[in-house]
Amino acid sequence: MRILIPLIAVALGVAVALGVYFTNAPTPGAAGSATPPAADAAPAADPAPAPPAATAAAEAPGGTASADAEAAAPTPSPAAPAAADADAAFPPIAGLAVETPGPAPDARLGGLGADDRISVMLVSYGAGVRRIELAAYRERITGSEPYVLLDADTQTGTADGAALFYPWAARRITINGTPLRLDNQPFAAEVTRSAAASAVTYRIGFVDAGGAEVGELVRTWTLPAGSYDLQLDQRFRNTSGRPLRIRLDQYGQGDLLPDEGAYVGDRRMFVTGYFRPEKPAKTGIYVDEGQWMHASLVNSVEPPDQPRPDAIWPNPDTQAGSTLAWVAAENRYFTVVTHAPVPAAGSGGNGEPRTADVPALEDTFPRVSLELKDPTRSARPDPAVAGLALTLGTADVVVAPGADAAFPLSIFAGPRKEELLEEPVHAALHLEKLIRYELGCTLCTFQFLAHGLLDYLRILNAVVRDWGVSIILLVLTVRLILHPVTKRAQINMMKMGRQMAAMQPEMAKLKEKHKDDSAKMNAEIMKLYREKGVNPAGFLGCLPMLLQTPIWIALYAMLYYAIELRHEPAFYGVFQSISGGNWKFLADLSVADHFIDIPGSGFGIPLPFVDVKLFDYLNILPILMAFIFAINMKFTTPPPATPEQAQQQKIMRIMPFIFPVFLYSAPSGLTLYICCSTLAGIVDSYIVRRHVTAQEEAGTLFDKKEAKPGSLKWKLQERMKMAQELAAKRMEEGGSVFGAAGGGGASSGPGKKKVQNFKDRKKK
Repeated sequence: MRILIPLIAVALGVAVALGVYFTNAPTPGAAGSATPPAADAAPAADPAPAPPAATAAAEAPGGTASADAEAAAPTPSPAAPAAADADAAFPPIAGLAVETPGPAPDARLGGLGADDRISVMLVSYGAGVRRIELAAYRERITGSEPYVLLDADTQTGTADGAALFYPWAARRITINGTPLRLDNQPFAAEVTRSAAASAVTYRIGFVDAGGAEVGELVRTWTLPAGSYDLQLDQRFRNTSGRPLRIRLDQYGQGDLLPDEGAYVGDRRMFVTGYFRPEKPAKTGIYVDEGQWMHASLVNSVEPPDQPRPDAIWPNPDTQAGSTLAWVAAENRYFTVVTHAPVPAAGSGGNGEPRTADVPALEDTFPRVSLELKDPTRSARPDPAVAGLALTLGTADVVVAPGADAAFPLSIFAGPRKEELLEEPVHAALHLEKLIRYELGCTLCTFQFLAHGLLDYLRILNAVVRDWGVSIILLVLTVRLILHPVTKRAQINMMKMGRQMAAMQPEMAKLKEKHKDDSAKMNAEIMKLYREKGVNPAGFLGCLPMLLQTPIWIALYAMLYYAIELRHEPAFYGVFQSISGGNWKFLADLSVADHFIDIPGSGFGIPLPFVDVKLFDYLNILPILMAFIFAINMKFTTPPPATPEQAQQQKIMRIMPFIFPVFLYSAPSGLTLYICCSTLAGIVDSYIVRRHVTAQEEAGTLFDKKEAKPGSLKWKLQERMKMAQELAAKRMEEGGSVFGAAGGGGASSGPGKKKVQNFKDRKKK
């Protein structure tokens, strides 16, 4: 069974790796420039945008068209209003066009100072977002560049450097059936700043053929000081003197930038939080049926560049009657969430908002679809290059003369960090459900264990002030907790191995003597087991060791996703101190250990599950892991009792060198844990072997501790004895362990009698 334990571990590891492999993708990268968003060239996508200056009205046949009519909403719209849109109460407006004020320079909200949390760069085209940076997080362990959470130019850039879209930009407005494209139109900008917040107000007007004002779209971006929450107040003002029917389509967020240290591949996802149709309503927000990997979404768009109206919301996978609360994009450590504004004061006992106070995003934007943005326009999009964009659409809204129609939004852009997501507004939105330590399967990674282990790791770090030392202390704690279980399992296996080795000569004789009568041979073997005091159930003594498997899986996922380890050095940064900061060894526990960085671009060795670049950097911990595994196997593998076991052990000798290959680029926090845990296991095995040897020398190894009559252990032993006796008698009579003599089953002949005897003994 010792041989089976590593095999089972390997099988579990391969299963997890396969699950990760089928949802992975590489990482993109590019540079951009301040240009209007480029148009997609798919059959039903946006037509090439008109230059900003060419926005004068151009009537189509019939006298009601727009020069900037767009066809790239979730459902393409014609350049002129369709007959179905012609409503007597809302007649089309002749010559309806956008009044273009001319491009405005990019504006910045927030900053990168000590008191700031995010810096947001806004662009006048569509009044969207060009770039979001996090002030408290760096891009790399070396250097001072802030972490770029979202960059429209880098993520969606075309060959000529133009962004395919700007997140949260106004995309199209439809007034009385006439669509007007907005994402390629510059808005007029007005910047205001105060100690409490900074804001930028964007305006764009709409005029008829005679130049008379029809309406105005006003979008005000506000970032409170020291906040991760960006507010968008947008409203349409009717200045036409008659009622108007409008519909607004805008972009949501796109993909986030992938994490460079994500050795298991691209883990970017889109997640929806939704209310279930519960009574009372809005008691919780759920994400169970609302998670999609970036790569799988890219590969699901057929034909290319077409919108997926059912990909996000409404979604057929969610429970009928559910209501969308928010939609998020996330990578390994960070997230961007789009939701309806939540009031700062709510119905909670302390005046804070609670889930019942959260407005549904669906109330304002009932349609949230997905669109592929592929600069290569390939027939088979590459998930490493192609981007994804959410599009949000309102329902038709009637706006009275002189009135406004509001479509507000809030955006959280920051780390997936527990204490941050437990702040009142975030807690009401249940954003803590974005913290999931999983690798393809939430249930399979034992979330309660992962969260509990991280909480304990935080406590250790609060005491010792070093995450590397905390990981070692976590190893010792887990080993101490599991020591009674592992000790019992190892002793049982050692005893069983020695008993079986001692019985081999006699078993060989029985097999030779009864080689032509398998039933008799099995009966004699069972009889030999009873005479020698061997319990066949002892072979299951290794099963308690499998209790460690959930802990290992939870640790694996937790150490990979815990943002607390990002850019954190091990052992108080001693390796950086002695090198003047030039040695990267264990400088960042969230990436490989980088024992030696090799100059050059590196040479990758492709593997099914990981990206290993042996000639980019040399990692020492996986190499040490291989030797530690080999030593541990030598200590824990018993001498083979049969030729089959000897063959199995030869095969298993290569296993210590397989796992380090797959974990070569794994986070150093994880490899550090595995190395220390295996070393502790060697010490643990040494202590157990000494204990077994001492008992063997004293002649007490096979002494049985009598169970107390009536105890659970005593009952189990008695049932096992009865089962063995019944099985042996059946075999002696030529039957099988599971049936009566002669194959007649338990309902006939002596078999039935023996079953009754067995039941009678149970009653006694």
